[in-house]
Amino acid sequence: MPNASRFFFIVIIVLFIIGFISYVSYFKVGTDALVCPTQEYELTE
Repeated sequence: MPNASRFFFIVIIVLFIIGFISYVSYFKVGTDALVCPTQEYELTE
């Protein structure tokens, strides 16, 4: 089923992109380089 495999592939790519952005933003919490809501992380700490 090409549709199911294609959907599964897209889900993996989306999860990889989200994980990569969260991984990079974790090391740049003080800079506002990629994500805007870094002030929320500063308030929680």
